[in-house]
Amino acid sequence: MKNKILIIIALISVFSFQACDMVLDSDTTDGLSFVSIKPFIQVVGEPIISLAKGGTYNEQGVLASEVALGENDLEYIIVEGAVDVNTPGFYVVKYEAVNEYGWANSAYRAVLVSDGSPYGTDISGNYKYGFIQPDGNYKFETSISKYPNIQGYWLIDNVYQEGDIVFPVVFADMGNGTYNVVPAEHAEKGAYIGTAERVGANMVFKIWFVSKSGVVDDEPKEFTWQTKP
Repeated sequence: MKNKILIIIALISVFSFQACDMVLDSDTTDGLSFVSIKPFIQVVGEPIISLAKGGTYNEQGVLASEVALGENDLEYIIVEGAVDVNTPGFYVVKYEAVNEYGWANSAYRAVLVSDGSPYGTDISGNYKYGFIQPDGNYKFETSISKYPNIQGYWLIDNVYQEGDIVFPVVFADMGNGTYNVVPAEHAEKGAYIGTAERVGANMVFKIWFVSKSGVVDDEPKEFTWQTKP
């Protein structure tokens, strides 16, 4: 009977973790781990913007709350984000909200300011990574397409795969064969940032992952996607 009671208590504990949407944080010291509840944060307006030089940028901020939208609103800060509409370039606005337990969550807005000149080479198409398999397919395949309805951005369906987890990436075209990845927050792996470069017919991506405590990888993960014949 005692063993049955212990099993029931253990099951209740597991379901409680799932219901509260808790996150097990590994950024701790002394081999300890803590359970945290990350706050909810959502960009107001468009998270990806393209502007002509001299255009207007209106900072709309984010909505932030304890767990879900509308439940105990939180204050937020802009960690970085000066957008100069008179200077062509790629700008990122980073927002951060912290809940009563001291746990933070971030959101990002990307702003590409153009001087009106055409963007770079058309890089849309299918790409491969790794050697061809016995079935005639490559180990990894992906595609790049124009980001819908917003000038100057591209979308790669999967820049990197870890098990069953894939990482789609939106990236901004700087018009000279170089690109900037729009920062994103992956539900399981955390935030990531990066750059890309056109090398011949290939696209080379460098992706840095950011821990919950804000530490950026010392070295990026690098992926060379080759144009698929």
